[in-house]
Amino acid sequence: MPNDRNVRPWILEARVMRDQVAKLQHGDRELGLQKITGKNRNPQTLRRAISALEFLERLSKEARYSSASKLEMYPVAAIEYLSRWYKRDSPGALRAADKLLSGEYDVKKLAAKERSSRKNVFDGAGKALETDYRFRVSKRIFEIVSAEAGPSLELFSSNDLGDPVAIPDFAFRNKNGKLVVGALIVGPYRDKDLYRRRAFEWISKAHMLLNIFQFILLVLPENANVDHFRMLMHSLHIDGSRLRVTKIHS
Repeated sequence: MPNDRNVRPWILEARVMRDQVAKLQHGDRELGLQKITGKNRNPQTLRRAISALEFLERLSKEARYSSASKLEMYPVAAIEYLSRWYKRDSPGALRAADKLLSGEYDVKKLAAKERSSRKNVFDGAGKALETDYRFRVSKRIFEIVSAEAGPSLELFSSNDLGDPVAIPDFAFRNKNGKLVVGALIVGPYRDKDLYRRRAFEWISKAHMLLNIFQFILLVLPENANVDHFRMLMHSLHIDGSRLRVTKIHS
């Protein structure tokens, strides 16, 4: 860990405040954050700092990036650029982090490179990889849902912030308004290893959604290893009759 004299103040604050924020009850979170940060500060600033800190910790553990602690010497905005980049292209983000640390990139250049990197995930008529894949597999998802639960279900969506119904890419309910099927698309990722590293996260998310849906379909793109997901489900003793993992070629 760098000497505290070299560490940015946002890192120190995030370490001190994170435990306090974690103890806040969901319904009191906004008021609690305001109390923690004080009347003259924006709670969103603290959220950003904690999120950036947790990203650096994830880099150290998940990606085994030995220089993660050195990034604590940079502004929170720089870490946010790397975090966004990492979600799309982890090897590219790590290379950019190395260039930031070596001095080849400053924060302004890193921001420009992060924006430029987004061009690599766009296909066809300017649609993001995720959006394009979702569109291309939607028909097949509807076919699977109809075969599993009948053709009378209607597609339902929610835009309410924090509503778990908004988590699946597709949610279906019956004529009585009861949520029946949720379809959750994993990724897609260009880096195949991300499927393995994030499998537990995706399966856990899908499993939790069974609290409100009768059936969850976890959809894997063609470059994912479906066997890894199924073995993980088996290890976790998850009921495969209500949570199905399937690969759909686009």
